[in-house]
Amino acid sequence: MTSFSTFHELNLEDSLTKALDKMGFTEPTPIQQQTIQAALQGRDILGCAQTGTGKTGAFGIPLIQYLLLNPDKKALILAPTRELADQINRNLASMAFNSYGIRIALIIGGASMSQQVRMMSQGARVVVATPGRLIDLLSQRKVDLKNVGILVLDEVDRMLDMGFAPQLEQIVPHLPSERQAMLFSATLPPEIMKLAESYLRNPVRVTVGEQLAAAITVEQKMIQTQQDSKQELLLKELSNMEGKAIVFVKTQHGTERLAKVVRAAGYRADRLHGGRTHMQRKRALENFRKGETQILVATDIAGRGIDIDDIEFVINFDMPKTHEDYIHRIGRTGRYGRKGIALNFVTYEDMRLMRQLDPDSYPSARGRASGGGAPQGRGRSPRPEERRSAPAGRRPETSRGRAFGGSEGRSDRSNVRGEAPRRGDRPAASGGRGGDRPQAPRGDRPQAPRGAGRDDRRPNARPAAAASAPARGRREEGLDVSNNKPRRTDRPCFHVAASRLSRTRRATL
Repeated sequence: MTSFSTFHELNLEDSLTKALDKMGFTEPTPIQQQTIQAALQGRDILGCAQTGTGKTGAFGIPLIQYLLLNPDKKALILAPTRELADQINRNLASMAFNSYGIRIALIIGGASMSQQVRMMSQGARVVVATPGRLIDLLSQRKVDLKNVGILVLDEVDRMLDMGFAPQLEQIVPHLPSERQAMLFSATLPPEIMKLAESYLRNPVRVTVGEQLAAAITVEQKMIQTQQDSKQELLLKELSNMEGKAIVFVKTQHGTERLAKVVRAAGYRADRLHGGRTHMQRKRALENFRKGETQILVATDIAGRGIDIDDIEFVINFDMPKTHEDYIHRIGRTGRYGRKGIALNFVTYEDMRLMRQLDPDSYPSARGRASGGGAPQGRGRSPRPEERRSAPAGRRPETSRGRAFGGSEGRSDRSNVRGEAPRRGDRPAASGGRGGDRPQAPRGDRPQAPRGAGRDDRRPNARPAAAASAPARGRREEGLDVSNNKPRRTDRPCFHVAASRLSRTRRATL
């Protein structure tokens, strides 16, 4: 099979060639060069390549060409997320812009189902869908896939991670047995190879670059910091940046909170996470693509499927939990040969996890490190043994402001800021039991000297009287000191008042 250097050498339909010229497709990427010719010949494809390598063009160009040559056929493309499906829809719409009769239906959750049914009834020949919504329409018999000639599964590894394997098994039986299939993934683990054996027939296997390796166009930098210093560090780094940036946060709540902080600092920022509606997410991406928003704060939902060329910075405010997610995150920049910078805010715990996941991929980030460069010793997070050796009376720098449960510093910092010890930590008085605070009978508390506190404002304070240990012990056990009778402390106040009133009436009678 001969290689080609330009798309004009492929003898494509004139409408498709004009569309590619308008899109700026002049020279093919490596994945396109190894895939397109085999796909044009009707071969099944098993492709492995990282994000930003031109996979959409690798299957989109032969797909449009096939539909132009077979007017009675359709194509089905399955993607794991709405954002990726919408991105594929945009690219295919641009490729088919000059091709009459090729309509595209976007079948995804969160959008109007009636509008999607209308698009299918109007003769859409390309269906770009997420598995869940497509199964809903299939169960209602609103979609007919009998004439599908090409099946494309994009980001299959992500599909399996999200648990879409059962949905794929429900969709494939609706397709004709005679079809062309193309499967693309960033990795090829055994479960994907097993899936390929079920759906592909004698496929052409194409692998571009290393699996789960960052693009050489992405410069990776790491700053070791502390959790409660990340917001200040982010604002400092943003002040030195020009261009678009994506900031990745691990939770939806954290995304909302950080987006407010960034906007309050004067930046044009928006947020993107699974808790927002489809229209809100679509609007946030559109504004970011047009440049109306400079900074996009997002969860891992933006780690795949965002194909925006001019993203210059990716900031991992919270580090991901897997090496694969890390590669997909930083793959949002440095796309199609452009340079990009990935900035990682790393705590001591993050470094330990990252080295466990892939010890060879992450440098020893003592401060800022770039491409294995010399560390600058910036903001190192103290290790656990250093935290334990913090001097008394001083708040450790790595402690968070509020302990779990809502109390401010109540876990094990009783005397961190010099406040008085709590009741259970008072020293034992002589003659009493260890750890018990000596108490006098009610109303007989000792009077402090004048000027020592609030008691000097009580002119009729009674003289001090120390309580004996036996009396104190009976009082703590719920006994009345005067007559050694059990004292009811769980009775409501109105019962106590009623008993007193009854005794008063008996006395008067």
